[in-house]
Formats: sequence, C-alpha cells, structure tokens
Amino acid sequence: MEMKTFLVVCGFLLLSVQAQTQNTALESRTLWRGYVSFGFETSEFRPCGSREKWWVLSTKDLSQRYGTLSPKMYGSVYVRMKGTPTIMGKYGHLGAYQRQFAVQGVLEARAPRSDDCKVKGY
Repeated sequence: MEMKTFLVVCGFLLLSVQAQTQNTALESRTLWRGYVSFGFETSEFRPCGSREKWWVLSTKDLSQRYGTLSPKMYGSVYVRMKGTPTIMGKYGHLGAYQRQFAVQGVLEARAPRSDDCKVKGY
C-alpha cells in the first residue's frame, strides 16, 4: 500500500512541475498571434496552436481596429500582438476563460484568412 501511495504522490508532483513549466514558458513569451472577438460579455483571444480561449484586457488601439474590421459583434479578427497571459484559472464573464491576456501593443490586425495559424513561429 505504501508503494502505491508513493507512486500517486510522485505522479502529482510530476504533473505539477509540468504545469508550472508550461505557465512559465507562456508568461515569458510576449509575441502572440490568433483571433480576437468582442461582443456582449465577450472579450476573447484564441491563440494560434491552442484550443484555449483567453479573456482579453483590450487597448483603445485594438478596440478601434476591431470595430473597423468587424462592424458586427462576435466577428473574428486575426491579430499579431504583444501581451502577457496569466496563469491558468477562471477569468472573464462567468469564469469561462482559461487565462487573461493583457494586450501591450497591436502589430497587425486584419480579416482572417484560412492559412493564418499554419505559419510556423510564434
């Protein structure tokens, strides 16, 4: 019984270290690309290469660009931007988002294309 308990504890420790490593890698990265969408109780960033949805702390620049490119709520706009994600948690409306993303600058905003997230890199 003691060996089984030891293995379970080791498994949890390994998962914890792996999760912390992933969080640290995300927190140290500053350039991001993906899709933003805004609407009623929606402020969403979906990074390329991830299934996660992040709550966006937008800037005036991003909001203006979004409004020009997507006059209707909930439309997707492709972006490349600088910013910082938080650790995993529950953020935004009803805690529906896995992270929160603080935008620090918008490098590009445009209508989405089918190959946006197929490009290698950040």
